[in-house]
Amino acid sequence: MTEATVTTAPVDAQKPMQDILVVDDEIDNLDLLKRTFRREYNVHTANSAQEALKLLERQEFAVIVSDQRMPEMTGVELLQKAREKYPYTIRILLTGYTDINALVDAINMGHVYRYVTKPWSREEIVMTVKRAVEHYETTKQNFSLLEELKIKNEALENSFKELKRLDELKTRFMVISSHELRTPASIISGNLELLMSGALGEFQKDQKEIVENAYKGTTRLIDLIEDVLSVLRIDSHKLKLNISTFNLHDLVNEGADALKIFIHERKQTVVNNIPAINIEADSNRIYQAVINLLSNAMKYSQDGALIEFSGSVENGAAHIICKDNGIGIPKAELEKIFEKFYQLGDADQHRTSKHKFMGGGSGLGLTIVRGTMEEHNGKVWAESEGTNTGTAIHLVIPLKHVPGNTV
Repeated sequence: MTEATVTTAPVDAQKPMQDILVVDDEIDNLDLLKRTFRREYNVHTANSAQEALKLLERQEFAVIVSDQRMPEMTGVELLQKAREKYPYTIRILLTGYTDINALVDAINMGHVYRYVTKPWSREEIVMTVKRAVEHYETTKQNFSLLEELKIKNEALENSFKELKRLDELKTRFMVISSHELRTPASIISGNLELLMSGALGEFQKDQKEIVENAYKGTTRLIDLIEDVLSVLRIDSHKLKLNISTFNLHDLVNEGADALKIFIHERKQTVVNNIPAINIEADSNRIYQAVINLLSNAMKYSQDGALIEFSGSVENGAAHIICKDNGIGIPKAELEKIFEKFYQLGDADQHRTSKHKFMGGGSGLGLTIVRGTMEEHNGKVWAESEGTNTGTAIHLVIPLKHVPGNTV
């Protein structure tokens, strides 16, 4: 029995040569195949299936070329064992026409990639092995890429979990902080209201002005805390809805009435053209959305501007529009205005009072509007032709509240 041998071709500096294994019990065939492939591949030879199995214990081969008829074990049986250990190795069978039934079975079972009939032509077997090696390299490369992708996906998943954990910690911190701030702020506000009422004695003019300024500042702080808490509830889907039936026309009037002092100061006009539309929704949340829309329209409109509410019923939903003739919104920013803390223009140029022209604010008002609409299974969007063309904010709210349904 001849010892297993290996013939190494000259090394290509640009591309490492693949190892192929040739198995045949006829020495002449082994020598012929070795001479045929030695310039292109590292050729390993074995003159029995048992010797081939020993080589397979030591390494993987790109291609195995095996004779079918050998003592002790057929080529199909050898290639089946090779496939179990190295599924990516490409298997080629050398066979005579008398072995056709075994060949068909092997191909059907996936043990054989190609077969070459004896006697073979040099051109045929060279091309067959060349394509087999290319197939092996592509398969291994794809497998390597998939493994790399799997590792990166696992890393991304771990990063996502960590970011989610940090986001939950941030949210918990903001909730606790907001609650802790709201309690003393409410106490301060209540005591300032008591002082302004005159129940504890009258103030001199300058003293009264100091107390009123302190009260306004505390009110702004409480409003900010409430905005932050609302956004946190929306983000965590913990915004509780108390559903009732109410009239949208009346609700908008209530919102305008709540801001009438500031509307009067700005000499602005609010027109409510919404017809009597009854809807099932959380009236407090929709009221807050209306207040936020009206405040935004006031803030980004000049003194003396007109702000108009209109509405209609479309496809089982109320379609409300709040339109102003203010500074408008660049089209590239129409979606951005609903993002957290986003403000039009230069925030450093904004005034302290949120009801003055280009007044300050938390940048959360429209975020809360969007979250409120989503919780009601509705929609919100903005329309504007650009700078100084005014803005229209659209709200679509289902007339009947059905959890999970969207319009």
